[in-house]
Amino acid sequence: VSIEDIYYQLKVKNLQVKIHYEIGDYEMCKSVIDSFRHFLSSVKQFPEFVRIRFVNYINLTSRMVNVWLGGDPRNMIEINREIKEIAQEKVESKSWLIAQAAKIKY
Repeated sequence: VSIEDIYYQLKVKNLQVKIHYEIGDYEMCKSVIDSFRHFLSSVKQFPEFVRIRFVNYINLTSRMVNVWLGGDPRNMIEINREIKEIAQEKVESKSWLIAQAAKIKY
């Protein structure tokens, strides 16, 4: 598998998470996040900084999904703080995360 194919797969998985999240299909989003998590841990060609960016992204997205699936909306206070405080280079799609977090009322 070429490195270009691996980065293409990374972009596709990222878009799948966003699509399922934004259409409100949170159960499928959880499934895609789980698949994404396995993908990140199994592909050893990614530099560590890439792995960290995407792991942070799926962790934060997963926590927001849990709120939508009946978790305590007050958890968004901490999630919002973490999203805003994390350095841009340490998380993928920070502006998307901020925008999605703003849609959850707590």
